[in-house]
Amino acid sequence: MRRTDLSLYEKRLRKSVSGFRRRSKVQAAFRRSRSPLLEETPCPSYDALLRAFGPPEHMAQTLLQTMTTHPHPRSGKLKWILAVSIPLLLIFGCFGALSFRDRPEQNFTLSDASAYSEKVLLQDYVFCQDRTFCDCDVEWDQPKEYPSYLLLLQNENETSTKITVRYSQRQPPHTFDVPPESTRAFLVDDSQPGAHVISFSSSNGSLAGTVRVLLSNA
Repeated sequence: MRRTDLSLYEKRLRKSVSGFRRRSKVQAAFRRSRSPLLEETPCPSYDALLRAFGPPEHMAQTLLQTMTTHPHPRSGKLKWILAVSIPLLLIFGCFGALSFRDRPEQNFTLSDASAYSEKVLLQDYVFCQDRTFCDCDVEWDQPKEYPSYLLLLQNENETSTKITVRYSQRQPPHTFDVPPESTRAFLVDDSQPGAHVISFSSSNGSLAGTVRVLLSNA
């Protein structure tokens, strides 16, 4: 497990709480709640932790507020309820964040690219990368502040090229064909943040063409 980002998050979580006993309780509750995330992503980045739990300062206050909802429990039963309810609330919150992260990209269109002139691209999009069709994958990291991405694919081959765009291990990929010697535009307006991978294939194994990846926050 990569400890650097997780350790940094926990360090900031602890610094947000005063008092040794309260810091220990907050950290213990957080460690119980992070299990679903670590099962889904064994090596979470700091951004993944932020998406799942929010800023560590906010998470610390949420834990403290939950703990102080029933101050000074007087019975063993109430102590047990409090001990169970806090991690359960965080686990449900973590699952909610994971579900949001793993939602499908459903708002997409495939067109002949005639609407995307250079003027339109300069006004509405940010260049990400420009690559050629190849046997290796083309990958980019979709920033969360950009909800849309546009792929402009020009097939220079004499045979059709199948395009596969993967964005989640849980969701099916996007697949479509670019006919021989033609251009297609693939626009997604509800993109998932994180890694996206494009793969190319053809019936005879030959590949020739280019793909441009552009981002938009419009």
